[in-house]
Amino acid sequence: MARDQDQNPKPRRDPLVKWTIIGFVVVIVLLALYGGYRYTLKRAVQARLDELRAAGYPVTAAEVDAATSSPRRGKTPPRCSSTPIA
Repeated sequence: MARDQDQNPKPRRDPLVKWTIIGFVVVIVLLALYGGYRYTLKRAVQARLDELRAAGYPVTAAEVDAATSSPRRGKTPPRCSSTPIA
């Protein structure tokens, strides 16, 4: 039995190579989890925006600008006073 171990020694990986491989695997797994999270978050936000659009609410900045009225041009906005009214 001892002779078999001497003739066919189990190849050992260098610890640096081993930890490098483990590090790459961990990074790949974390990137996959992050990508999945971003994908599901994007789908949830898009579904909510679609619900708001279907209800008739403005969703984009252009739609909000079109839906709200702006002050008339040439008219001076009211001035705010910094002195308290007593």
